[in-house]
Amino acid sequence: MIQKDVRLALSKSSTVFINYLTSTANDLAITSGAKTINSQYIMAALDELEFDSDFKSKLELELQEFREITRLRKEQKSTGADTAADARPSDDIENGDDEGDEDLNEHQAMDVVETDTL
Repeated sequence: MIQKDVRLALSKSSTVFINYLTSTANDLAITSGAKTINSQYIMAALDELEFDSDFKSKLELELQEFREITRLRKEQKSTGADTAADARPSDDIENGDDEGDEDLNEHQAMDVVETDTL
């Protein structure tokens, strides 16, 4: 069992990491004239902060899975089917689908990052 102090330290350090990454991504977005942060700026911030490519590649895979799940849920919602709403996508996830990514705000972008760090 993890001690309470360890959980608190992990929680606080995760918060600091997310805030630092988001701040860097926000600076990159502002520099390019964007008003919101999307995955492009998060990935660029990881490069700027010199995170290894292994971490970034895992994050990109999680982002692809998130997009596929979102796409499936939209399709199910439009067809009225809710039996497979929690179904996980198959391993043959399409690459490069940026649909809906432009509308991510800071909170949603952080959710994407937090998914991989937990």
